[in-house]
Amino acid sequence: MVTRQKNVRVLPGDKELIERLQELTELSQPEILHKALKLYERHLISLQIQDDFEALAEDPEQLKEYNQMSDIFDTASGDGFVAEP
Repeated sequence: MVTRQKNVRVLPGDKELIERLQELTELSQPEILHKALKLYERHLISLQIQDDFEALAEDPEQLKEYNQMSDIFDTASGDGFVAEP
């Protein structure tokens, strides 16, 4: 279980980095931390997607089903669409 804290301690080296980034970007320290956390979240999502596709590639039946669903989606998303010349 994760323990929730009101305040978060920052390592001294990280505090110095945050201060350098603040000088370079003119963003507030909370804004810098927010951007860093969002990037880390995207990184974790990317890793999960990569793991999911690797697992999918190892399961021929699931891969076939995924490809069929993708084909259906691609066809449906183009229904009624007429490209302008």
